[in-house]
Amino acid sequence: IRLVLGLSADKDIAECLQAVLQFVDPSRLHIIQARHPRAAAPQALVSAAASLGSPLPKANYGYANIKEGIDAALHAAVSSSSNNKNKRPETVVVCGTFFIMGEVRQALGFDEPQDSAVIAEVAGAQFAAAQELFEDVPSSSSSSSTSSSSTRGAG
Repeated sequence: IRLVLGLSADKDIAECLQAVLQFVDPSRLHIIQARHPRAAAPQALVSAAASLGSPLPKANYGYANIKEGIDAALHAAVSSSSNNKNKRPETVVVCGTFFIMGEVRQALGFDEPQDSAVIAEVAGAQFAAAQELFEDVPSSSSSSSTSSSSTRGAG
């Protein structure tokens, strides 16, 4: 198995990698990063793997985008399969955070539905998966105090 992995920064990266590395050799683990503010930086995963005693080859991370990472993993799987004495094809598995999946599907050639321009603008089109872009939205308790103060200031 060859694994392509992208995680969210708020997960226990070392624990996730410890589980993954029980089943996948580090030479077959490729690290990718979603275009989302919650995505873990690839270097965080690389450092965690090294601290677990499983350093990753430099060719398996540092991709410019998800498509480049997927292409590298697929190419490595084909090369490995053609050099394999048993001629068993290598399986490529993509896993991790939900935020990578839209980009992965596009990299694999799936025709992904696109939001209208209005929805894309509201959702934050600069992110491939902007479902959780609520950082600037005040909580309900602070919004009532904010609206009272803005009402007072408006008069």
